[in-house]
Amino acid sequence: MALPITTDDKQTAALSTLVNAKGLGLQPAILILAKTFNASSGLSFSE
Repeated sequence: MALPITTDDKQTAALSTLVNAKGLGLQPAILILAKTFNASSGLSFSE
């Protein structure tokens, strides 16, 4: 049975992507992604 993708799932995936990219040293991209994600989700990430 397939479950629909929820907002929480999308947020978790985005957080995972941010963490993974940050681990790879893609800091400028992280800042852009974080700002974009913050604007679209209402969540905030602190550096």
